[in-house]
Amino acid sequence: MRIGRSLAVLLFTLLLSSLFAATQAGEGILVNEKQEPIEGARVCYFVGNIELICSLTDEKGRYELPVSQTDTIRAHAEGYNPRIFSSAAEQGPVTLQRAPVLNVRLVDRASGERLEKAEVIISYPSGKELGPFPANKAGLRIRRGLPVGEIRVVGKADGFLDSDPVAVTLKAGEPSDVTIQLTAIEPRKAE
Repeated sequence: MRIGRSLAVLLFTLLLSSLFAATQAGEGILVNEKQEPIEGARVCYFVGNIELICSLTDEKGRYELPVSQTDTIRAHAEGYNPRIFSSAAEQGPVTLQRAPVLNVRLVDRASGERLEKAEVIISYPSGKELGPFPANKAGLRIRRGLPVGEIRVVGKADGFLDSDPVAVTLKAGEPSDVTIQLTAIEPRKAE
C-alpha cells in the first residue's frame, strides 16, 4: 500500500512541476465597483476542480499567480460575491461586486410570533430556484452568493400554508429585510 501511495505522490508531483513549467507567473489587481483596490482578498488558481495555489491581495489589490491558457482563477473577499475568471481572457483589473445581504424573518400571521423552524426558497425571474434554506426563530441571513437584482422569496413551515412569493430587489452592498407572514393551516384555539 505504501508503494502505491508513494508512486501516486511522485506522479502528482511530476504532473504539477510540468504544469507549472508550462505556465508563467502573472499578476492582477482586484477592485470594487468604484475601482478601489480590495486588500486581503483570497485569489486561488485551479486546474479542473483542484485548488493548487492561493494568494492574498496586498493594499493595492495586487496578487500573483501562475497564468496559462487554460487556467481558472477564483477570487473572493468578505462582503463581496466570488468571481471565477481566466487571467488569459481578463484585461485590466478584475472587479468584485459587493454582495447584497438578504435578511428574512418568518412569523405566524395570527400571533406575530417568529417561527421556530421554517424554510425559505428563493427564485429568479429566469425560473431558477435556490433552497430550501433552513430558518429558525432568529430568521435567515444570506450574506453572499446572491446576485444583484429582482428575486422572489417564499416561506414554508410545517402546519402553515406556503406564503405567496414576496418580491425583493437586491442592491450591491445593501441589506434587504423581508418579513414573511405564514397562515396556520388550523388556527390555534383560544385558551
